Amino acid sequence: MNKKTLLLVFLITLIVFTKVNAQEELVPPPPPPSITFDEQEEQKYLAKFNAETRSNLEKIKTFNKDKYRYLLRDGYFRRMEPGSYFWKKADKQYFERQNKISELNIATEALAAEYHRANESKKTELRKKLKIELSKLFDLREAERKEELARLEQEMLELKTSLKVRTEKKDMILDRRIQSLLGEEDYLDWD
Repeated sequence: MNKKTLLLVFLITLIVFTKVNAQEELVPPPPPPSITFDEQEEQKYLAKFNAETRSNLEKIKTFNKDKYRYLLRDGYFRRMEPGSYFWKKADKQYFERQNKISELNIATEALAAEYHRANESKKTELRKKLKIELSKLFDLREAERKEELARLEQEMLELKTSLKVRTEKKDMILDRRIQSLLGEEDYLDWD
């Protein structure tokens, strides 16, 4: 076989192989595992919510139990009080915003569940209410993003300062590391 024939056979094989592989059906990923908890745990979670939010959760529960369990658990963890394991005491404003976000998430899901069950005359009113609640939720989430951006900008500023100082003190840092690696005495250590 000459080179041209060999190249032609290779290209045809490549094209056929590509078409065969391209026709394979993609298998969708498995659904996420369902969140489960017992009655006692459910009551513990529900106790963290006000009456209106509990009522909204009940509406969601009848429409979509998985969504109900997710929102119940998410809302519970968003409501962990400052000073608990997940919170610093200075995070009171953040804590309050998390509570409001949780309530609005639940309220919007309840309105969506109501919308799906409502007759046509009531759907317009529910859609308007949903837009109002979503607008509030959007504003809270954007405020969170702005705070995160400010925090990241501050962290970046500190990293730039650190990088500048470390670049200026490169020789000193290298000398200390050499001493550490070689086990040499350093009379400048604190101890």
